[in-house]
Amino acid sequence: MRKLIYGITAAIMLFGTAYTPADVNFFDAVISADAAEAAEYTEDGFGCVNTGDGVRIVSYTGTDTDLVLPSVIRGRDVTSIAPYCFEFNNTLRHVTISDSIKDIGDHAFFGCRGLISADIPTGVTSIGNSCFWGCTKLEKVHIPDSVTVLGPLVFSGCTALTDVALPSGLEVLPDYTFNSCRSLSDVTIPESVTEIRYKCFTDCTSLKTLRIPKDAKIADHAVGFYTEGSSCKLTEGFTMYVYHGSPAEEYAVRSGVPHLCADAVAGDVNADGTVNVNDIVLIAAHIKGIAPMDTGSAARADVNGDDHVTVTDLSMTAAHVKGKKSL
Repeated sequence: MRKLIYGITAAIMLFGTAYTPADVNFFDAVISADAAEAAEYTEDGFGCVNTGDGVRIVSYTGTDTDLVLPSVIRGRDVTSIAPYCFEFNNTLRHVTISDSIKDIGDHAFFGCRGLISADIPTGVTSIGNSCFWGCTKLEKVHIPDSVTVLGPLVFSGCTALTDVALPSGLEVLPDYTFNSCRSLSDVTIPESVTEIRYKCFTDCTSLKTLRIPKDAKIADHAVGFYTEGSSCKLTEGFTMYVYHGSPAEEYAVRSGVPHLCADAVAGDVNADGTVNVNDIVLIAAHIKGIAPMDTGSAARADVNGDDHVTVTDLSMTAAHVKGKKSL
């Protein structure tokens, strides 16, 4: 029952009364979680359970603000942090996770509103559902390349988080990964990512640019939107950088999200691989207002880089096509 209450409270706190049933399907792990695991024994404030491969930390009753998790307890390697282990621990300010740990469970640091930084070492392979949900003071987190799995809502509601570099082998950014991270302004998404799921970056209102990997498919409202009441609206001033012909470009066109082509070639307006008379015609038609370009085409037409498509760009492209002066 305690976990049910926490799950419902979390949904209300993050999404308010406008949060709709259509959005809660993936919350199953939050609202139906089993009770926290009971400790077999306690060592230095850590509740512990012995497992087949080592020790799992299941609870903490200490009062340290700068906490370093042990790598060995009673001669056995500490290999995992159990779900709900440090939930609602508002004493924690900084946590260093030992390099023996491979798995950080669901909701492990859920609602730790005093937590400022978390150092996750190489060796951790998975970070569970809602692990850092609602850590409103979390500014810095190191995610090593060994991490291949992130759970839904893992950093949702981390309103002080400013920048994140995601691990190079990550393939999926799950639902609500960075939802409501309103200070987030810099994110590096590796080319390995093939899915960016529902509302992954919704309400990241400080995020003004995001470069999307070539093969990444994007779910509705995952990028470039904020919520107002029960509606999603385009984030003002946001631009996606996409590859021409990619799923991300299709998403941007379908959703109306402003975008530029990361692989744009100056002058190749129609992106057919060459700069020729067809591109000159398109630039001229845009300048005359006959056939305005989309943002990707305009970026390729802006050969002098002044953020405007003008007669100067037309002249420079024509000179290139005629062989008089290369772009």
